Amino acid sequence: MKIDREFNRSSHFIRWSILFLLLIVVLLYNWFSKEPEISPSNMADSNHLPEIVNPIEFSQKSGNASIDPVEIHRNTLPLKQGPQGYLGSDACMNCHESEHASWHHSYHRSMTQLMTPETVQADFDDVELEMGEEMFTLFKKGKEYWVRITDRQPDPSALTPSSGPQGIELRMGMVTGSHHMQVFWLPAYHGNMQIGFPFTWLIRDERWVPRDSTF
Repeated sequence: MKIDREFNRSSHFIRWSILFLLLIVVLLYNWFSKEPEISPSNMADSNHLPEIVNPIEFSQKSGNASIDPVEIHRNTLPLKQGPQGYLGSDACMNCHESEHASWHHSYHRSMTQLMTPETVQADFDDVELEMGEEMFTLFKKGKEYWVRITDRQPDPSALTPSSGPQGIELRMGMVTGSHHMQVFWLPAYHGNMQIGFPFTWLIRDERWVPRDSTF
């Protein structure tokens, strides 16, 4: 009988120990998985998608209005980088000529590129595109590709005889696609974040269409 009592006491202790450990595990899990509280002061920032910033306003707000526009544009582009020792495709050409040639002629190489006269197939000759309440005017400055975004129905009080519709001008830098269609990207001026341009160029049809209709 004494042995049975000792056994029962031991079993009782083990069960309570296990329950206690499980309780600790549950409490720790709830604590670490708890989402941080968002105060009213920063709730808007937490749920707010980055807006496109006028590059002139961007340079002024950053306290350096003398920044070169070319440098501003360069800073919006994704960086070419890789792991330590990465040399790029040019370093492979001498020893792997056939493989390099095969890759170079594929559409993989031309998937996403910088916008140049050699990579852009879309029409940027003062093309006007409408979506919602906004007008997108595509134009070129030399070898640069730009878009002017204005309100289709601007506030009359914001206009002057010489100012015309209010809007912003952005230099576009990246293009994706070279086979069936081309997708373009706008700089968000939040680091090198890119925003999809809302229109896509259909290469075979040679026309612009809303991006949502192609994906």
